Amino acid sequence: MKQLKFFLFSLISFTMLFVFVGAAVAFDVDFLINGRSASSLKDGAMDLELGEQVDLSYFSLLIDNAEWFVKYENRDESNFDPDYFAHLRNYIPGKVKLRLQIERTTWVWTKIKWYYWKWVEHKNTSSRSITLNYKQGTGYTATKYPIVLVPGVVGYSSIDLLDLAMGGLDIFDTKYLTVAYFHRIADQIRRDTKQKVWDLSLHPWQKTEDRGKDMSLKILDFLIKNDPYFLTGGKLKVNLIAHSHGSTTSRAAINELGKFFQNDDTWDISGSRVASLTTVAGPHFGTPTAEGTVLLANENSEGFEGEEIKERVVKLLKSLGVYVSTLSGHGEEYTGYVSGPVNWEELLESQNVDGVVAGFTQHGIYKFNKEYPSVGLPPGAQYVLSDAEISYLNSIPGFEVDENDLVNENDLEDGENIYDRAYGNGVDTNANVQQFYVNGAWRDFVIGDGLGNNLNINDPKAIQYYSFTGNGSWHTATDEMPIGLDIDLFDSVLLIFNALHTVVGLEYEDWPECVKDLTLDKLDSLNDTFEKVFKLNPEAISLKAVADAAELLLGQVAPLGICMNDHIGIQGYTRDTDSFIPVDSNQFGIMLGVYNWNHADEQNHMIGILAPDIMWDINNPDHPITVYRNHVNFLRERGL
Repeated sequence: MKQLKFFLFSLISFTMLFVFVGAAVAFDVDFLINGRSASSLKDGAMDLELGEQVDLSYFSLLIDNAEWFVKYENRDESNFDPDYFAHLRNYIPGKVKLRLQIERTTWVWTKIKWYYWKWVEHKNTSSRSITLNYKQGTGYTATKYPIVLVPGVVGYSSIDLLDLAMGGLDIFDTKYLTVAYFHRIADQIRRDTKQKVWDLSLHPWQKTEDRGKDMSLKILDFLIKNDPYFLTGGKLKVNLIAHSHGSTTSRAAINELGKFFQNDDTWDISGSRVASLTTVAGPHFGTPTAEGTVLLANENSEGFEGEEIKERVVKLLKSLGVYVSTLSGHGEEYTGYVSGPVNWEELLESQNVDGVVAGFTQHGIYKFNKEYPSVGLPPGAQYVLSDAEISYLNSIPGFEVDENDLVNENDLEDGENIYDRAYGNGVDTNANVQQFYVNGAWRDFVIGDGLGNNLNINDPKAIQYYSFTGNGSWHTATDEMPIGLDIDLFDSVLLIFNALHTVVGLEYEDWPECVKDLTLDKLDSLNDTFEKVFKLNPEAISLKAVADAAELLLGQVAPLGICMNDHIGIQGYTRDTDSFIPVDSNQFGIMLGVYNWNHADEQNHMIGILAPDIMWDINNPDHPITVYRNHVNFLRERGL
């Protein structure tokens, strides 16, 4: 009997203690933020770096309901779902108030009458708030605004090598076994910042105008999701660093955003929300590769089937687009599929190589520069246009070719190739330069609004423009041939691009013999290999299939490489290039430097294979990783 009484007494005591403790805790809310108790924070505040991840958790026992609320400066408080957003992040300097509100039910032994007691249910609501102070980081690459890396042709975000090696079996996922378009660049920028660094993915082959619209929507989506002030005078902007076709794509995207918000009074949105655009090897004035492709296609001399050869080359480039679309996991995005295997034929058809090439020709880029003006473009460029091209451009409503924009053949020196006067040669790089006092020094700036108008640095629409590029050979890894082909697969593609420079401005009889020797059989066998890799199952791609295609590619182009060494830079277009884009063509905004890089080196590819004097030393001032890190620090010093 005593044992029963003791048991009942203990049970009642424990129950009452449990209830009283529960009631007390209900009014003492606490939660963990990045592993620290909110109640332990001094003055209820925590300092954070822009972009720093915030992990939230709370003790859920005895809690009926819990809600998170977030309040930005001068904004109403709103619900925040950490399960949906994964983590709270903020990219805008300022204070953010975070509040956890909980509801608990407790049962209290309550006196109803002097002779009657009962358990009464109580609903308790309580909350705890803290203030997050977001500030720009002090790290070397800690910029005020997020960095967006924009790819060029055959662009992608990243490819999982381990997944590729496993034949499509998604067993592991690690950043150390992925290859990005900007190889290791984003990771190395992130070393000293928590700010967002975004490897953007875009269609491999798409007309600049269409690609720019797609990019503008992706930027818009990012801004809307991350800027609580977006519709009422938004504060968040982005820094764009764009390579190759990504440069003109970015100009189109900036222009699209700027015009949209300029013509719509619904929202208080100032400008395109882009803080800066840096172009790396941007084809702002075109490339001889495009002109060479057109000449190749139009040449049908005896024994040379130009149009059919061009079709083979285009199909090869389309196949490369399919290749990276599939491996990077974006095939569905470019064909409209939401599930199931990507149709190889549809993905191949979506690769608009002809549209990209046409946009890089003299008449294509002249039209683009007129329709998408930018203060970043230095004035004074001259173009080579045929009578037919001039007639076509003048037939466009509102478009008129200015004769002062054309190269005058009478001004050429004896033996000078007319195309050496084009592609940005002779522009006035100082015309749009302004000086402003920033961070303790007077500095040079080129600043516009993305629509062709100069602006002051303090204008909320101001976009700063910069550029740098390479002038390396198509085989920078080695000067011996054909060894370079065995080292860097990208050399093979650049060789074909660079070979086309040797025919511009020349009659067929003056073309290099090795270009004339291009045969349909060689190109057919190359395309057949790519088709075998993809056609059966576009998603079941292995390193073995990649290696087979690479081996055939190298074997086909090695003889061309040996021959081209005697012609590149000597005939056709002879000025400095990165083996694809002329150095002159990238003159945009403040030109910051020219490095011994070819077009692939500018991305730190192929997987870091560079000229021997810089490849093994990541701290070398000419190493792409170091140059990109230094440039991001440069943007930081300029208030970006």
